[in-house]
Amino acid sequence: MLPSFLNRITRHYSQKLQGPVFSAILGPIKWLCLVTAGLGLSHAQTPLAIQLQFDASLRAEINWTPHSEPSLYTLESIDSLNDVWKPVAPAGQWPNENTSFLDPRASFLPSQRFYRVTAAPLPKPNRARLITFEEVESLNIQEVEEWFNRIGISAIQAQTGVKLFYVLYETIDAFGKSIVASGGVVTPTGLDEALPLFSFQHSTILDREMVPSRFSFSTLESLLPIFIASQGFVTIAPDMIGLGDSPGFHPFLIAETAVNAVTDMLPIAQEIASFEKIDTIEEVYLMGYGEGGHSTMAVHRDLESMENPRFKVIASVPMAGPHDLSELFLEHLLKEDQDYPQPYILPYLITAFNNVYSFYEDPIEVFTSEVASRVIPRINGRSSGESINDLLPSRIPRDFLQPAFLDQLLNDHEHPFRIALRQNDVYDWKPSASLRMYHCDADETVPKTLSEKALDTFFDNGSSSAELIDPIPVLNHAECDAISFTSAMTWIENERN
Repeated sequence: MLPSFLNRITRHYSQKLQGPVFSAILGPIKWLCLVTAGLGLSHAQTPLAIQLQFDASLRAEINWTPHSEPSLYTLESIDSLNDVWKPVAPAGQWPNENTSFLDPRASFLPSQRFYRVTAAPLPKPNRARLITFEEVESLNIQEVEEWFNRIGISAIQAQTGVKLFYVLYETIDAFGKSIVASGGVVTPTGLDEALPLFSFQHSTILDREMVPSRFSFSTLESLLPIFIASQGFVTIAPDMIGLGDSPGFHPFLIAETAVNAVTDMLPIAQEIASFEKIDTIEEVYLMGYGEGGHSTMAVHRDLESMENPRFKVIASVPMAGPHDLSELFLEHLLKEDQDYPQPYILPYLITAFNNVYSFYEDPIEVFTSEVASRVIPRINGRSSGESINDLLPSRIPRDFLQPAFLDQLLNDHEHPFRIALRQNDVYDWKPSASLRMYHCDADETVPKTLSEKALDTFFDNGSSSAELIDPIPVLNHAECDAISFTSAMTWIENERN
């Protein structure tokens, strides 16, 4: 039987929400109340069965049964009845279709905490729908040139000023369901001819705030969409699903989701260009580095494979990308006694693929207890790659894995993880439009052999439009970025003319 004050709470929220209050549960840390409501549904009065319990670390485990209709759920909390309900952090993960949540903050609870779960109908996908956009900043040609000079790019000169826009739009996730995505659009100013489109795909990001739409002006990659637009391109820079203001976990190196984010943002760029009185032509140029190289390859491949594509690829530059995930890249990550420059990539990759392909239920099945308990929870969209590296027990990725799982990966080429990786290889096709890969020989993060294998496969498939450039062989993965970009932009201008 509930204490009297909890009975009063349940009556209060039942009246306020006009929905069902399921239960209030006494937890080991004073009082925790669960309040549930089905909102915006035809069966809104149907209660969601909800449970709360605590694990050994006093983290709150909250589970609820799915609604009878396809739904998206938001878990909210307050620490006082006078507070305003807010989504459980990080807010960007809600709403989603999950029916459980582990709140690690529960071990730091104040005297009480109240939770509620709300449900909303799962919307039908409306791809490439512009939700909102706003102008962030405007730079004249002199200001763009100043940024060129600050970043040390002298081989390219700004041709125009630019306008920077933040964009929120609709696309679909890895399961074909509607999801919100964010990104940046940069338009040139002062041009009166119809302009082509350019899509820039960013490199690996863990922190959801380090995305193009934030226009931080703090790194080369945050400036690249600006530099590209100043050459006379209507430029998009998708944050990608699960980053920026897109909910959920980023599907790292899952090709289809990158394709969706890019191809659904291209029409958005045309809408914004039209708003700015800029005519566009449906020709597109593509560029990306690292993860962005993999995304660029996937987008180019898929646009050329469409029966009646709206956008025609003129040229693409997939730079330093892990195009062969299932063989060369995985084998590189699992080498014995190898200090890997960015060891966080392996746990990030496994976690992202499991979120889509579901080949384990608990991280302890795959990772050592130290990594499963200390590291995997920190790969949450709020940490940088460097901070994850600092938490790892070594810089040898195979050391993070349970021996049985490692043995399976090394010896079973039909392991579910390897099969999933194979589905996201992007090298075995025949490009028609001009394609130029850039890759430095000293790259130990993504070995140049991956681009070499892609090039050989293109030739074997009968393509003569691809080439591989090593701009400065002694540069590593991080160092090769700037010189590859400047060389690529010079090449693109030649292709354009």
